[in-house]
Amino acid sequence: MTDAIPTIRRYLQTLHPLDQFGAAELDELAKKTQIEELHPGRRLFLRGHSDPWTFYLLDGTVQLDWPDSRRELLRGDSIAARQPLNNVQPHTATATAVDHVHYIRFNTTLLEVLSRAATPDSYRLEEISADSEEPRQRLFHTIFLDYLADALQMPHLPDVAVRVREAVQDPDCDANEVAHLIQADPVLAARLVQAANSPLYGVQTPINTCKGAVMFLGLGTTRDLVLAYTLRELFHTTSSLLQQRMRSLWQHSVLVGAISYVLAGMTPGLDKDRALLAGLLHDIGALPVINYAAHEPALARDAGMLDDAIAALRGQVGAMVLRQWKFGNETVAIALEAEDWQRDPVPQAEYTDVIVIAQQLLLGEEHPERLEHTMQLPAWHKLARGRLDGEIAAQVLHEARNDVADVLQLLG
Repeated sequence: MTDAIPTIRRYLQTLHPLDQFGAAELDELAKKTQIEELHPGRRLFLRGHSDPWTFYLLDGTVQLDWPDSRRELLRGDSIAARQPLNNVQPHTATATAVDHVHYIRFNTTLLEVLSRAATPDSYRLEEISADSEEPRQRLFHTIFLDYLADALQMPHLPDVAVRVREAVQDPDCDANEVAHLIQADPVLAARLVQAANSPLYGVQTPINTCKGAVMFLGLGTTRDLVLAYTLRELFHTTSSLLQQRMRSLWQHSVLVGAISYVLAGMTPGLDKDRALLAGLLHDIGALPVINYAAHEPALARDAGMLDDAIAALRGQVGAMVLRQWKFGNETVAIALEAEDWQRDPVPQAEYTDVIVIAQQLLLGEEHPERLEHTMQLPAWHKLARGRLDGEIAAQVLHEARNDVADVLQLLG
């Protein structure tokens, strides 16, 4: 859509409860709001499914299917579209795009925080109560205001990862150029050579140089592995109270990435290294939340409360991080929908499906009774040519362990 910010600004001021905000605040919010697309036949949400989002239809037509077999068509230019779309949890209808649809969505917690602050006497975002008795709301308040002010304390990609990504995007880039960039970091260069020689890639003749590794792996895989290696540098905090939490987050991300690598290798149309990177990135939004929580003693000391804050904020904050890092919509969707267990927008497997099942399998190791629930998820039947059934699930996991171990060794 052309001239998106004025379009969003005009649209936001017609929505409830955003119509309670002031003009300056709507301008700032419009700059941060992303218009998302939905192609015909894809679902926005499912009946009976809960999610953290409040949806608004911008343009196009959405079909709502209700339990009594009634169907309703909702157009983006209708008065009804000024209200949230089927704003109940769990949803009481399934929403499917009839034609090409544009929509926006906000974290429901965010809207609740903002709408409580938007009273006739005090509507400015800057005046949202920062001394709320609810630590999670205080955290959201701080994060969101920093986001509006372009001051959000988000992790930055290491320089070498940025340079390699930019180089690979150049159609004239070659292995010599990428290897030269990587060799500026001898440790990274050595790890890339180690990766090329690992059992994961089945090299026949040992590779001894960084250039040889780049040529063997290819530019895309090299880019993804460089990013995977350098991500670990970001998983740190200055808070001694939260150091273990950050280490646990990295370990979880590595395990999800490793299992995703294996599942993608079983699934036609998916790339293993891209799935590995998706696993490492799926919880990236938790990093800023943990770092901000270091300034909230109640959150830093209360594991349960911090878990609640991370669960509420990581998707939206993760999308902020990935957009700042200039990742595409597909990767951003992974951060937004990684815990959307019932997602089923299209019949074919997507990387988010891989992340959903990888997380479920990890949970299943601690709680075997979850396997029956996992087997009912839409993503389960899309992976591995539909072979992930109950009879061979344990066998598949057993066969994958060697590959998982290799990925874990690769990432360290």
